Amino acid sequence: MKLAAYLPLLLLNPLLSTAQLTKGQWMVGGSGDLSYTSNVHKTANSNDNVQQTAYNIFPGAGYFFIDRFVAGLQGNFSSSKSTEKKNGGSNGFYYGGSDETLAQGAGIGLFARYYLYKPVSIFNVFAQAAYTYNSIKETSHSVYGSSGPYGPGSSYYDTETKYKINYYSITAGPAIFIGSKVSFELSLGYAFGKVPNEDQSIDRLTVGTGFQVFLGK
Repeated sequence: MKLAAYLPLLLLNPLLSTAQLTKGQWMVGGSGDLSYTSNVHKTANSNDNVQQTAYNIFPGAGYFFIDRFVAGLQGNFSSSKSTEKKNGGSNGFYYGGSDETLAQGAGIGLFARYYLYKPVSIFNVFAQAAYTYNSIKETSHSVYGSSGPYGPGSSYYDTETKYKINYYSITAGPAIFIGSKVSFELSLGYAFGKVPNEDQSIDRLTVGTGFQVFLGK
């Protein structure tokens, strides 16, 4: 009976002895996040509906300068798709149409992460701040139609835009060590993006997951 009671602890002991977050180690891995937003704006003469799905992948590598604190370089590969549908009208004139936009980008930046609990633990909680400088390519396809006193009309056009954006983010969540110096993590976060020298910004809430590998002594 005593052996059966202590068996779970014996099985967990190798994990507890290797899940270390100490000075001099390296952390290599990556994470990803997904976000979805929907916005509906209605007035007496119009109805606008905007939906966007976006995801990001963040490969990175960092060094533990002190116990539980790691900082380093982080990449960013992003993709988002948004659809905006509009319709409305008054006094015999009506319009309707949609815009579909695909944005893809890549960038690099810095991150700093702190683990809240002791360096040797199977379970931990982290908080992270990061900055990335991204290059974005955006393509849009628009289709509109109208009807009124002068008959029906239609139009469509395609556009392509390239721009740079500064991204700032904060994330936090649990990290669970599932093997020898390997952790699985979940996170909630907030990201804010600003296009330099332009009145354009992006903010979003994120849900993410990832894996990290800890190397060194």
